[in-house]
Amino acid sequence: MTLNEVIRPFFKGNEWAVRLIDDLFAVWHIWDDLIDKDKPVSDEQINQAFILAFVNIPRNVFYQTHFSILNPIMENVIINWLASVKLENGNNQLDIAFDLRNSYVNMVTACANIIGGPEWAAQVSIAAHQALRKVETYETYVQSIQMQNEGQS
Repeated sequence: MTLNEVIRPFFKGNEWAVRLIDDLFAVWHIWDDLIDKDKPVSDEQINQAFILAFVNIPRNVFYQTHFSILNPIMENVIINWLASVKLENGNNQLDIAFDLRNSYVNMVTACANIIGGPEWAAQVSIAAHQALRKVETYETYVQSIQMQNEGQS
């Protein structure tokens, strides 16, 4: 089961919220692959990511309605990811890099808060982080970073 499949119930049937998170995760995944250079990315995948980023996400009704809440969180997620890349490139403080990298879950929590309030968002936050740890553990993350850095040496 993918993280996206796990998070679908967190949005209580709000398909625009589901689509927003699906689109964001798709764009961020391609961006990460382009920067890490750990997986080949086709022209088609790059084009699709740009269409999602410049067309689909800005047109998303949930995103438009809650832009003033979601956009600063999205900015913070991106800043945290950029910081994690700096730490990863130096193979330095990977525990902090892992936490920074995974702050994208904050977008899930923010959407859940908008949809169901703070108590619901707190439950979702726990479940989303548990699901994330099933997708990638700290140990597998460290191994992949070390292999990636060895390959670039």
